[in-house]
Amino acid sequence: VNPVRAVPLATRSDSVLTRLATADVPRARELAAVWRTAAALPAYAGPPVWVHGDLHPFNVLFETAPDGGTRLAAVVDFGDVTAGDPAVDLATAWLTLDRE
Repeated sequence: VNPVRAVPLATRSDSVLTRLATADVPRARELAAVWRTAAALPAYAGPPVWVHGDLHPFNVLFETAPDGGTRLAAVVDFGDVTAGDPAVDLATAWLTLDRE
């Protein structure tokens, strides 16, 4: 288990809110309100599952598919593999994928 990856959001609240209050973050007040709402939601109650822990655009490789589209070819950099909330690996949807 990693102390900062795939943990309940409430676990990270102090550091996130401190960063929002001390860094030059656009719309920090609104982000802090959204963060507080999300952190107050019930934590994942299931058993810890294996997650990549750092799945972002630089850790996924895409290739051209036979139909001319793009498809996932590989996931790399497993240095932050951990056990925890499986939702953490869904974050890459917002970082990697476009609307379509």
